[in-house]
Amino acid sequence: MKRYLVIALVLGIPFLVLCSLSTDEQPVADFTAEPLSGNAPLKVTFTDLSAGDPDSWKWYFGDGYHSGLQNPTYTYDTAGIYDVTLIVTNVQGTDTAYEESYIRVVSDSQFLGANFTAEPTSGPPPLEVQFTDHSTGNPTSYFWDFGDEKSSVEQNPVHTYEEAGSYNVTLVVSDEECFDTLRKESFIVIEDVEYRQITENGITLKWKTDNDNLYVIISAATTGWVSVGFDPLGENHKDANIIIGYVKEGIPWVEDHFGTGQLEHAADTSLGGTDDVFNVTGTEEAGITQISFGIPLDSGDDYDKKLIVGESYKVILAHGPDGSDDFVSRHLKTVIVSITI
Repeated sequence: MKRYLVIALVLGIPFLVLCSLSTDEQPVADFTAEPLSGNAPLKVTFTDLSAGDPDSWKWYFGDGYHSGLQNPTYTYDTAGIYDVTLIVTNVQGTDTAYEESYIRVVSDSQFLGANFTAEPTSGPPPLEVQFTDHSTGNPTSYFWDFGDEKSSVEQNPVHTYEEAGSYNVTLVVSDEECFDTLRKESFIVIEDVEYRQITENGITLKWKTDNDNLYVIISAATTGWVSVGFDPLGENHKDANIIIGYVKEGIPWVEDHFGTGQLEHAADTSLGGTDDVFNVTGTEEAGITQISFGIPLDSGDDYDKKLIVGESYKVILAHGPDGSDDFVSRHLKTVIVSITI
């Protein structure tokens, strides 16, 4: 409706009169809304942008509800994708604006949100960390930045940190329509702990501890296996917690064994126990095999020894002949030393 200011003469005296005249324009429906997507319940404000001075409005929100206000606010309580229609009218006619799939409402479980955990988050290098995705909204792709110039596109990757330092970790999740990012500052802390070392009979043992674990590096001049046995009963393998490993075609193979006799040993798993070795790495270069690993100080396994920080233990070191890439070949060299954990 348009209004006009008219000057009228009544008995020769001018008067100002405000007149309302009908518009000669047909309405053109148009609108906007904010926000267009979000978590249920989602409160949306609709704003009429129609031309032609409509004098009535009819909104249809796509879920069976409607409004006759010019600029309504409406709350969507249920997750879904909603079409929105606005019908505007004046004396000249009617027009309709329709937006398909205009409002997107998601539940908490549908909302795309990056989230993750990791275990462990600290320890000495090399530290193997299991990252676990806890993102919501059913993402279809993942990108991990581990903060050490390494990355992964797996959903639940395992990554080994080789150097001491504090590392930020970032996870980006996405689907066909959007993405979300979570960055955790200083999330992984690799402690710079010095290894203690002993070398006997050509076999080198390095070790260090944190609150819960013992970390070991053993190396010898062989292309076969190397092993370390903790707390043997006598001068041989009996009752020792033995870790034995070798490298074949660049891949380290390590098993957790128990000394079943003077010279015999068997995998803990074959005896009903568990293999508790973790953070396994290994190299075979220039005729030297080196194996690195971690074991719990107290695994609770009947076939492992409980080790106490500050206590001294006998340790049996051994290695096999060149090419003995197995867990059963007889040793070529063996020596017993004493170390303090």
